[in-house]
Amino acid sequence: MTHSMFETLYPKLRQHEKKFFNYFRMSVKSFDDLLLLIGEDLLPRANYVPREDVVSPEQKLVITLRYLATGCYFADLHYAYRLGKSTVIDIVQKTVYVIWNKCWSMWEEQ
Repeated sequence: MTHSMFETLYPKLRQHEKKFFNYFRMSVKSFDDLLLLIGEDLLPRANYVPREDVVSPEQKLVITLRYLATGCYFADLHYAYRLGKSTVIDIVQKTVYVIWNKCWSMWEEQ
């Protein structure tokens, strides 16, 4: 079995606030708050047939924040997180869309 940065590095970063912030440009608390806010919108659709290899909302947010924090190539994320390049592109695009819509709707309510 192969392991990605999500299984190896991410849990260790969560234990070290400064390293986590350096990697994601956000605190652990802010990450958890954002995941709580958008996590449900990152789940597969209701008619989706569950599979063992589905990417969790947490992993989608990790990948997206790493992309936003670094501006790295999608190919870098594809290798680091051991997912297909088109899958990584799709994850980042959809997650950014969800973040934007949630934050925009919260801002409009104010």
